[in-house]
Amino acid sequence: MLREIIKPIHIIILSVFVLAIVAIAVWSNVYQASNPITISKVPTDATVYINGKEVSGDRTNLANGAYTVKATKDGFSNYQDTVIIDDNSKYIVVALEPESDSAKQWAEDNQDLYLTQEQITGSEVMESGASVLEKNPLIEELPIQDGLYSVGYIMDSSDSSGNSVIITVDTTNGYRNTAIKSIYDAGYDPANYKIQLENYTNPFKEYK
Repeated sequence: MLREIIKPIHIIILSVFVLAIVAIAVWSNVYQASNPITISKVPTDATVYINGKEVSGDRTNLANGAYTVKATKDGFSNYQDTVIIDDNSKYIVVALEPESDSAKQWAEDNQDLYLTQEQITGSEVMESGASVLEKNPLIEELPIQDGLYSVGYIMDSSDSSGNSVIITVDTTNGYRNTAIKSIYDAGYDPANYKIQLENYTNPFKEYK
């Protein structure tokens, strides 16, 4: 009798455990895809693919990261680009260039659509730039140049948020510390940034 009671309890516990795992997995997927993105495309009936998957409609949800965007339409050249999605992203902008005569005529008759695309792109760039500057205030002081060295920056492609930079130091070995000190002099701690030394030669390389 006791065994008959225990057996259903085990089944119930196992079922609850499985349902909990499924719920966590579903919640995790929904949470990760937390950025509502509008696909703004010209022509509006172009087919858009994100990481190889066709996007249905003009809205989707994407987690922060880098995505390959492709778009196709008969008469227009194929479009492909890599876009970075972060917390400030609102749009993926796609504009196909006309190739056939009919497509060129359509583009000429719909210049206002292309103009709107340019305006959206400009707005996205400004917001993205503001986000990068907020996270990396040092770049407002760059480049720092004085003839013996140059301190600049490039975007850090390893950061999927698209908001990180790498500080580049271009100088000879004798002035490397002076160049890095210029970052201190500007009021910033170099330890808070990734630094890439240009024209650097490992002095021990020849002995390896």
